[in-house]
Amino acid sequence: MNLQAVEFDFIVNNVKQTKEVYEAVFGLEIIEETNFPVGSNELVFNLAGTRFHLLDANPDYGMEAPAVDEDFPFWFNVSTEDIQGLWQKAIAAGCSELVEPTKSADSGSMTAMFRDPDGYIWMLNDFSKSDIDAFEGLAIAYVVQDVALSLETYAAIFPIDILSQAADHSEAVFTLFSTRFQIFAENEIEGLMGPGEGEGMPFWFNLVVPDLHAVWEKAMALDCQAIQTPIHMEQMGITNAMFADLEGYVWMLHEIHEVVSFEDRVDYFEQEMGLKEKD
Repeated sequence: MNLQAVEFDFIVNNVKQTKEVYEAVFGLEIIEETNFPVGSNELVFNLAGTRFHLLDANPDYGMEAPAVDEDFPFWFNVSTEDIQGLWQKAIAAGCSELVEPTKSADSGSMTAMFRDPDGYIWMLNDFSKSDIDAFEGLAIAYVVQDVALSLETYAAIFPIDILSQAADHSEAVFTLFSTRFQIFAENEIEGLMGPGEGEGMPFWFNLVVPDLHAVWEKAMALDCQAIQTPIHMEQMGITNAMFADLEGYVWMLHEIHEVVSFEDRVDYFEQEMGLKEKD
């Protein structure tokens, strides 16, 4: 099957509670949602045209949610015309203030930043209409040691489309399967630091690709770190694999051979893992 897509996967303390916060702030388009006991739930939703996958923290499987005040080299970047409205909803929903809505003296655009109850950071941006990268939507923003090298690596592995890059290689914007990414170079003065060596993060990029083995071979040829070699899961209709790129960010790959319904997948979890959905 020639399927391709990007999903952002991340771990939260309690999927049901996080869902309530995000619905109160943004409003969500729910795609899939389980109703298992806490520790086993998942939620897939669309937000501003971008697909997200939440998973419950579960130490038995090594899935740890972040500490509330933990710093990460990534954040969710939301471009909107209603910063004040989203900001007020976020604070009312229990998110903590990092940077209150502030207007730039140079451009007149506004920026704000808050941390959600799970510790993840959301930046709200109001780009001026004259900004070449102005858009209304959502991107994942993250810090790398070398922007130029990261772009070169991603272009060798994935079919990325580079939208913009700073002349000094301090930042760049690209899309992959129509999903927007923003990368920033490390800058200690501005508090932008990439992941430390061996640093685990409760977040990964999840890609559906038409030819997993081809992508995997390209990543391995560039000395990316294998985390899980390709495994065919017949009962789920997929092959999957996982690797860390040269910066330490984790990419999960899926190739879909047969579409297995959400209901059938839930049945599989109930039977193979002893889970039972609540009434």
